[in-house]
Amino acid sequence: NALAAGLSRTDVRLETAVNRIDPDRRRVRTGGGAEIAYDSLVSTIPLPVLAARVEGLPAPLREGARRLEATQVLNLNLGIDRAGVTDKHWIYFPEERFVFYRVGCPTSFCPASAPEGCSSLYVEVARRGLDTREVPALVAQIKKDLEACGLLRSGDRILAEQVVLIDPAYVIFDRHRQRFLPQLLDWLRARDIHSIGRYGLWEYGSMEDAIHQGMETAALLAGTTPEQSDGVGTERCPQPVVSR
Repeated sequence: NALAAGLSRTDVRLETAVNRIDPDRRRVRTGGGAEIAYDSLVSTIPLPVLAARVEGLPAPLREGARRLEATQVLNLNLGIDRAGVTDKHWIYFPEERFVFYRVGCPTSFCPASAPEGCSSLYVEVARRGLDTREVPALVAQIKKDLEACGLLRSGDRILAEQVVLIDPAYVIFDRHRQRFLPQLLDWLRARDIHSIGRYGLWEYGSMEDAIHQGMETAALLAGTTPEQSDGVGTERCPQPVVSR
């Protein structure tokens, strides 16, 4: 609402799927069959999804987009009937014996995120090609491993439980991505389609990076210069090249 209040146009549509994009006619077709005209298009959806929905994209670029890879993350959110499960904000688990690689505790940095006397945890498991049939077994193993590492006790009651599948999660920096990405992004920009953000640029980036890209893109489209920032988002995360 705060962002929308600053817009000169208030035509904000939520929960609206984009099925097709016609760069020649500059039209977006929604899942409901409506067409929306645009002058320039800014997209933050995952780049392979965008490529699949752009009409007229050359076959080599469409195929190249399909070959972009990323991991998936199963995120398990838990509400626990005990205060102070941990005083850590988040913990990394590099040991192979644990199914998860990271556990975070929102109530450690924001006690108001759970009722008094309770704690919350989020637990992340990374996979490639995750089969949803694996989820019940993974959730059961997560709970066993939380007890094994001492975060949960055998008598703890889980009051709330939510599974969130994040797909894509972490972009894989392989040689194909390095060679292919500029070709696709250049083709899109030549047609005033600006793909930005962590998944729009198919990169690893922080929230600050995404905000800064939004500011830069807005200035580009308005024909102005971005205001000088205080440095937030100006230093990009290192982007390693992984040979495969």
